[in-house]
Amino acid sequence: MEIQLDVKVRLGKGAFGAVFPGTFRGRQVAVKRVDLFDANGNEEETLKQLDHPHIAKLFHVESNDEFKYFALELCAASLDQIFLDPENPRKYKGPNLPPHLMVFSQLASGLDYIHSKKLIHRDIKPENVLIHVDPTTGQVKMKWADFGLSRSVNERGTFTINSGIKGTKNWYAPELLKLSSEFKKKKLPRGTVKSDVFAQGLVFAYLLLDGLHLYGRNDYEIFMNIMADNPVNTSSKLSQHDSKSQIHNTDFEIDQPHYALELFTKMLAHDHEVRISSGDVATQLNTIKEKLAEKEEEVRLLSKFKILDLNQIKSLIRFGIDVNGKDEDGNNALHLLCTNHSSERLIEAITPLIESKIDVNGENNYGSNALHLLCLNNSSKGLIEAMKLLIQQGIDVNRKDNYGRNALHYLCFSNSSDKLIDAIQLLIQHRIDVHGIDKDGWNALHLLCRFNSSQRFTEAIKLFIQFGIDVKSNGIDARILLRNNSTFNQREITDDILQLLDRAALVK
Repeated sequence: MEIQLDVKVRLGKGAFGAVFPGTFRGRQVAVKRVDLFDANGNEEETLKQLDHPHIAKLFHVESNDEFKYFALELCAASLDQIFLDPENPRKYKGPNLPPHLMVFSQLASGLDYIHSKKLIHRDIKPENVLIHVDPTTGQVKMKWADFGLSRSVNERGTFTINSGIKGTKNWYAPELLKLSSEFKKKKLPRGTVKSDVFAQGLVFAYLLLDGLHLYGRNDYEIFMNIMADNPVNTSSKLSQHDSKSQIHNTDFEIDQPHYALELFTKMLAHDHEVRISSGDVATQLNTIKEKLAEKEEEVRLLSKFKILDLNQIKSLIRFGIDVNGKDEDGNNALHLLCTNHSSERLIEAITPLIESKIDVNGENNYGSNALHLLCLNNSSKGLIEAMKLLIQQGIDVNRKDNYGRNALHYLCFSNSSDKLIDAIQLLIQHRIDVHGIDKDGWNALHLLCRFNSSQRFTEAIKLFIQFGIDVKSNGIDARILLRNNSTFNQREITDDILQLLDRAALVK
């Protein structure tokens, strides 16, 4: 056999088969193994017709006396694995997914393509949405998979249901739930591709709601609420309250003004006759993309203003913008807030961005993260609290930018806050590299002596000396730099500091 598989490691299991890692002609693949008794020609025939960037690709099919084997494009995980408990070994831990709108657009494009080939999937659910990570670029794409229940449809997108209702019940459209309870009473009912659209709407909502089903929390609730056209789970807690956290409980609502509300209403129409098509979904998402781009630019613009319009920022976030969107310099809204605002309201502005899952470790084109920019530009009384919030959210304290500088370097470079010592101690507490040097060979003490004008300047030097920082290294001498610091004109202060540095240099 050309397809080889490792049956000791199972990637997934379905009603009629299991998936294992394997190889095909030197390529790493996912091998779907189906018992010959359960294998029909649908999946193979369907996959051979499909060639689309958002559909898991089929490379080869072969059989032996027991099984049929499909060599398929290897993906990292399925959508449901994102929402597993952290300790679950199956939880997806790869690169972040694209923004929600991009995920929706990719999947909508894939489903529209499937339907354009006069095919219906019939098992749309999170487990059949795969996450593909390009091994070279790390780029993440979403792909439809598992076409075992697929079949052809006519020009109107309908087909005769002659062997019962297929799929997964919690992801059935209402017309399928109704048919499933009446199937034996009716003669050869008709199915429609619009049922795929309903299920796709459920998958979209599942992602927005952090793994909650829009219509309930158990099989009975979901069945009853779909039949009653009652989407009960329209909100999700995006953050859990923590007594140590400044982030409070906030509901995410699929409600006005969020862009998804109108789209979902059309995708989840109870009557399939008025439900929009997969092509309509793709078209409307393109229109929404243009609106979102304008609103994302507005948020970045607001983040630059010295006077914060927090209500407008929050309103734009509620619309569903991608808070991680960047400007031409690679700055997102968090970068811009940390650059432009020294007011005590900074925490109030940062909080909704964090609640909306902004990437606190995101970098601009110069390699700067939000902590670098905060330490460089913020001298307000709120500096320490803002630093604590970013650190609490997991920002990389030791991250260096393109110039080789970390947050401590930027504190010492320009921060004149009376909280300078507290800020330095906070970074040291979180194990920043005190001795780190930038690309020019300067350490934090060098930058402090050359550029800083804080009233607590002497205390900062004493603190660095206590930690054994080099006064002179790489041909750079903090004492010479201090003499060139034009902010210090009082001879007695300068002499006092120089004596401290002389003693520290002798110890070295």
